[in-house]
Amino acid sequence: MLWFYLISLAITLTLIGRKLQQSEQVHSIALNCTGLLSVTWGFTLAPPSVQLVLGLLLFGVVQFYSLRF
Repeated sequence: MLWFYLISLAITLTLIGRKLQQSEQVHSIALNCTGLLSVTWGFTLAPPSVQLVLGLLLFGVVQFYSLRF
């Protein structure tokens, strides 16, 4: 099952990366919605330990970027 979570993460990051390259707004909105749904779906299917680790990593990233600016 770990491979499924990693593939979901890779797909989401790919969609976000492509969103940044798109110049048209409709594609950007569609890719944002797809990425958000994919992340939400993958997060809810993840075991509680993975959810905890991802939550702590996200908290650390937010703290890092808030100190950087």
